[in-house]
This record gives sequence, C-alpha cells and structure tokens, in this order.
Amino acid sequence: MSYDIAQVCPNGHVANSSYQEFPEYNREFCEHCGEKTITHCPNCNNPILGYPRDIVAIGYKYRPPAYCHRCGHAFPWTERKIQAAVELSAEEAHLNDEDRAILEQSINDIVKDSPKTQLAASRFKKAMTKAGTATAGAVKDILVDIVSETAKKIIWPSG
Repeated sequence: MSYDIAQVCPNGHVANSSYQEFPEYNREFCEHCGEKTITHCPNCNNPILGYPRDIVAIGYKYRPPAYCHRCGHAFPWTERKIQAAVELSAEEAHLNDEDRAILEQSINDIVKDSPKTQLAASRFKKAMTKAGTATAGAVKDILVDIVSETAKKIIWPSG
C-alpha cells in the first residue's frame, strides 16, 4: 500500500492528509493554532504517512500517526500530549507522589501497544479514580487520540 504525505502541525492538527495529491490544500501554518506545519519526521526526515492512495475509503477519517514508521520516534504532537497529561496529573491535589509516579510511567506505556499496555492501563485507570473528575476528563481529552486501542478498552470501555 502506498501513502501520500501528511502535513501536520506540532500540536497534531492536520492541515492536509494528501500533501502531494491535493497541494491546493497545503498550509504553511496551522489554521487552528498558528504553528508551522511539518511534512517529515523531525528525527529522521522521513515523510509523515498521509492518506492511503490505493484504497477508496468511504468514511475514513485520517488521524496522524503517533510514531514515525521509519525511526519509531514519537511525533511532536504525541510528545506534547504525553507531556501535557503528565503535567496535568502532577498538579492534581488528590494524588500522592506514588500515584503521580505511577501515572507518569503508565501514560508512557499506554500510548504504545506492548506487553506492558494492559498492566499500565489498569494502573492508569486505578490512579485516575483518585483524581478529580475534571482532571480525569481533561487527561482523557488529551490522550484519547494517542492511547493504544488495547488501553482504551480497559480505561474507557464505554467509549
């Protein structure tokens, strides 16, 4: 399968998922946050995988990948979301230092689909029950697009 190149800002806003096929939609800066858009991995300079070219995907909604398929490095939007969730969790008054440490490690593990995902998701869910509902909701909003599907089913089973 071949892919077009995606144009995405460092916050994960997609400017164009078909950078080559539809250049008229290319944007040098993001219309949502004003940041300069990128089309290549900042770590290895490989193009960001965009819309699949070989399929007709009715109803397909493009989401930028969390990690580079070439070097495995997290894209800026993934790094920023992880950092925001960690910082938000650290400010939650209802959590002790141990809970904060568990959350920080768990957040890093739930964004990847690995053998640690299920355990991390279980720990994350348990720690978030101690946080206030506003914090838990905000953390969910930040992470929902980058958390692995396995973790989503454990943490937020109803959607």
